[in-house]
Amino acid sequence: MKNKQFTYTAFYRLYYNRMKTIATLLTTLTLSLLTTFAQEGYQLVWSDQFDGNTLNHDHWNYEQGGNGWGNNELQYYTDRTQNVRIENGYLIIEARKEGYPTAAPTRNYTSARITTKNKVKTCYGKIEARISLPAGAGTWPAFWMMPNDSYYGNWPRSGEIDIMEHVGADPTMISFATHTYYRNGTNGQNLHSKIYEDGVENQFHLYGVEWLNDRIRFTFDGQVRATFFRNFTEDWRGWPFDKDFFIIFNLALGGTMGGVVNNDIFNSSVQMKVDYVNVYRANITPIASHPSNNIFAYPNPCTDKLTINTSSPCRAELFDSMGYLVSHTTLQTGQTMPVTHLPKGIYLLKVHQNETITTQRIIKN
Repeated sequence: MKNKQFTYTAFYRLYYNRMKTIATLLTTLTLSLLTTFAQEGYQLVWSDQFDGNTLNHDHWNYEQGGNGWGNNELQYYTDRTQNVRIENGYLIIEARKEGYPTAAPTRNYTSARITTKNKVKTCYGKIEARISLPAGAGTWPAFWMMPNDSYYGNWPRSGEIDIMEHVGADPTMISFATHTYYRNGTNGQNLHSKIYEDGVENQFHLYGVEWLNDRIRFTFDGQVRATFFRNFTEDWRGWPFDKDFFIIFNLALGGTMGGVVNNDIFNSSVQMKVDYVNVYRANITPIASHPSNNIFAYPNPCTDKLTINTSSPCRAELFDSMGYLVSHTTLQTGQTMPVTHLPKGIYLLKVHQNETITTQRIIKN
């Protein structure tokens, strides 16, 4: 009985110490992240205010065609100014009822879809646009993102981020969604959320996403309205959002979400208007480039490896933003720690040397 009691005591002491260590790591990393984001926020890295006379082709591509776009859409996308143009400081995407083109496949509606593929791309940060949505059943405007290089394969393997979707048949509804290999619109398991707001049609509102390595937050007029969290037990098939994505604006008609088109809506202009679109990156720098005991890691930010400046062997551990140990190694003087396999994001480095522990925040690009 005495030995059994000793076993229980030792077990709970070990359990308590391990939980205390994890709690300390989580608290340290969380507080540092919150402090950085609260004090420094985001840095604007790209913007289009649509102030010129024509669409900036250094930023934008036209996607054209009438093949249904995988959603049974009814429009033909063109690059004509009747469908896409800059006017009075706004990007105008206008849907029209007209037969087009004369060659197959002929469609009874036209509209436009533009992207920043291979021109403006980003991974993590904040992406937002001020948009006025069209009114009327059958309209399906969207502000969304797709992977620039399809690193993990074709849709849905490399992901999709739907920052805003709206259908005119439900005029107060705004939808947010992500699509992955495990959870997508085809299998009906995609992560999605809907909000209901009066006055989104023909009025400007700010739609955005805050994209971190462990979560994606969707915002409406600057307020977070939905958050999707990463499951760290899954690989890219559950969370492919660690690569560059590009921006898309389009106005579809009909299709799987748009539904039946009410042709009476074309008695007046059917337009999606964009005032501006901004891309921000988190303005994050290391807490200390050179910790006080002169043990530090570089380069920071890093891409493929870390060098730890130490004169004797050490043990290095990297924890992600959820407190999970994601990499560890014992290093001799002059050796490096590989990080190529890790997703982009923010990590906590712990260096153990001569009964001393040094911590440093690391950014992986």
